[in-house]
Amino acid sequence: MNSFSETVRGGLEVAAYDPLTSVALGIADSFAGSYVLAVATLALVALGMGALMLAWWLRGRIEGRRLGRMLDQLRRDKELIPEIDGYRNTLDAARASLRYLADALDEERSQARKHSDVRQRIETQLRASEERYALALMGADEGWWEWDLRSGNVAYSERWRCMLGLAEQEVGDKIDDWCRRIHPADRERAQADLKSHLEGHTCRFENEHRLLHQDGSYRWVLARATALRHAGGRAHRLVGLATDVTARRQVQQAVIELADGMEGLQGEECLRGLVRSFARVLGASEVFVCECVDFPATRVRMLARWKAGDYARCVEFPLEGTACADVIRSGRLVYEPTRAGERWPLELQYGRKSYLGVPCIDSRGVVLGHIACADPGSLPEVLPHDALLKIFALRAAMELEWRALGRAQGILLRDCRAGEGLMMH
Repeated sequence: MNSFSETVRGGLEVAAYDPLTSVALGIADSFAGSYVLAVATLALVALGMGALMLAWWLRGRIEGRRLGRMLDQLRRDKELIPEIDGYRNTLDAARASLRYLADALDEERSQARKHSDVRQRIETQLRASEERYALALMGADEGWWEWDLRSGNVAYSERWRCMLGLAEQEVGDKIDDWCRRIHPADRERAQADLKSHLEGHTCRFENEHRLLHQDGSYRWVLARATALRHAGGRAHRLVGLATDVTARRQVQQAVIELADGMEGLQGEECLRGLVRSFARVLGASEVFVCECVDFPATRVRMLARWKAGDYARCVEFPLEGTACADVIRSGRLVYEPTRAGERWPLELQYGRKSYLGVPCIDSRGVVLGHIACADPGSLPEVLPHDALLKIFALRAAMELEWRALGRAQGILLRDCRAGEGLMMH
């Protein structure tokens, strides 16, 4: 037994360094008594060693492959480093751009708030300016109009329409609607002046012409406008004002007629000329000049009378219950354009629906009589300028005062002659 153990040990000395061999020798010593068992044990040890070696070999292969894959991944990662750095640089640039944009957005918001405040101030100032302009137009009694040359549309203010007695729907939005209302005698000149301004030959458009009123009469209108132009000088918009100058024109015309038609006239001829001119200016069918018969006045006498387009018979009549009584006793103008018959029922007997009376006052402030007009229809709602009425009343008062002076001189002369006759007897 000992010799076998020694023999085996001697045969395995080469592998004595392996721990498994030491285990096998121990087992051999334990089972030295059985040769067969020893052989089996050695076989098992050999198989175990083979299996272990195979496992180490397989593990080496697997680890080698894994290590190879890791090396390949490291090589690929190394190749991606520049690209990743590029992405990182791009991301940093994007972040910087976003910060710049955010700062710029904050600045724009700040500027927008400032601009909003400025715009609100400007809008407030503009509204105030527009209100002042509207009030100024109302106070000046002028109507504005605006012509957009690009669209051809024209806009008119309410005051402009009222000057012609027109409602909003009765006014077109084209310049031809305005031109058709111009008096035929004034149309060519007005259009020529307008064209000259649009072509840049004048600094502004200004023209006086007659426009057709809704009631069929004509109103004198002063139209003024200025063109807004492009940088090249072409007009694209025209803004203007219109002023009713009918009263001024009537005064001018009346003064001219009085100067031309009554030059050198006195007495009855002068008074007849006055009633004819007064009827033409006011468009009344009846005009008369009266003088007071007594003082305080209870009766008046007509000195000149124009009726239905011709001179009519003059009469004397009592003042009581007439419109003339209010003029003489108050010493003020009396005007009733539509309801004279209701206010003074006696006037209905004479077929008078409207009445105007102006007192004739002498140099001492005494009412000597009056000049009056009446009509079976209505007189204009708006009277001519006060100056025009005063011109007629003053001229009539001068004739009445001369008549009164003449009567006083006649009485004085008669009395003087009567005194001389008594002294001779």
